[in-house]
Amino acid sequence: MDMTSPTSKHGLISRVLSPALQLWLRSQAEDIQDLHLSIDAGDRQILSGLIPHVAVQASQATYQGLHLSQIDLEAQTIHTNLPQVLRRKPLRLLEPILVTGQLQITAQELRDSLIPDGLLCQGLTELLRELLKASGAEGDRLLATSVPQWHSIILGDRQLTLSATWPQPHDFQASLNIDSSLERVEGHLLRFHPLTIQAPDGLFPNPLNSLEIELGTEVALQQLYLSPEKVFCMGQITVLP
Repeated sequence: MDMTSPTSKHGLISRVLSPALQLWLRSQAEDIQDLHLSIDAGDRQILSGLIPHVAVQASQATYQGLHLSQIDLEAQTIHTNLPQVLRRKPLRLLEPILVTGQLQITAQELRDSLIPDGLLCQGLTELLRELLKASGAEGDRLLATSVPQWHSIILGDRQLTLSATWPQPHDFQASLNIDSSLERVEGHLLRFHPLTIQAPDGLFPNPLNSLEIELGTEVALQQLYLSPEKVFCMGQITVLP
């Protein structure tokens, strides 16, 4: 279901901008069961390329194989080249925008998201790459020939357990089990600690009991909550032109 709540009553938003944004949002996802879009802008502002406020709420959405129960996003002071768009030019941002949001994923949705080449499996493989490098292994070389097949993710209180099978040379299948607590250290830093890895001998040359992951300066994670039922996070991200 699509819902639009434009503040302006002049008709331009509802007839042009809102349907276009809804169409674009749906084109970015495999599925969105419920979509609510709110735009706070007047006709003159839109025609000048300024959108003071946009809010998006979606539920039961799937993006690159990642299933999401709920996602809420807000952005303010969005400067675009809309005057050029009206002359059939591609839409683009003119300045960075700060997006505030929160999302929730259930444990079952995480399990459903463990599909090859999906966003979640890609992220888990990148985590494995960092773990290998931190232990002294050549993570890039090892993952260049084959990637693990992630088949299990179990949530706990601030805890997660990951399991995978990783094809190795000579038809050997390496079993991986990663168990760790996960916490937000700073807005752009996550810490896995204490960390336990079960893997064939030699795959991780040096013992590893913790790992910190840098999310980037564009990310400001404010809350991260893991329970046996779900993952919830809230924060901000700067979207660059």
